Amino acid sequence: MELPTSSKQLQELQKEFVAPTHPEICNPLVQEIYAENMNDFLKTKQYLQRYHLFWSIILQLHNQRSQGIKENNTQVKKMLETVINNLVRERNHSLGFSRKLIFDLHGFTVKGALEYVSDIKSAIENSKAKHKPITLITGHGERVDGAPTIKAEILRKFGENVQEELLNPGRLTFRVQETYMDYAHVRVVPILIM
Repeated sequence: MELPTSSKQLQELQKEFVAPTHPEICNPLVQEIYAENMNDFLKTKQYLQRYHLFWSIILQLHNQRSQGIKENNTQVKKMLETVINNLVRERNHSLGFSRKLIFDLHGFTVKGALEYVSDIKSAIENSKAKHKPITLITGHGERVDGAPTIKAEILRKFGENVQEELLNPGRLTFRVQETYMDYAHVRVVPILIM
């Protein structure tokens, strides 16, 4: 039995992009992007190519940052962290993550991710999207070197606003807490019961 064209195209995209040479791209990401692009093969391929290009540059910068840390060069380390965090922000913006209220934290330094989530929280608190859930893609939080992970630090700092997704522990759902002011405009009318 021959697979429908869209299934073949999805498999072709997965075969090309889900590989040891693209460790940042997984099958669920390819499926999600393919569906968002209405099963448009070329749009999805272009998106994944841009995603991979951003990730390749970010990875090179992280390697240079690691070298700066080994050499105890604080100035180079800080400069690279700024470039890395700005590039990850740009990746999220240019690939349309913010439009969907989905924010990919892969590639950030821990400090950069915390600042980014704080910025997201501030922006959301003052927007119409205030009561909508926001997805933070963190990964599973497994680091070989034992350093704090973005996921662990997000849970620690924003615990009251964040919940781990049950079906995908690599994603956190972020919600802005409601305050008294959210209901200040509601007028309560007493009802007399006789």
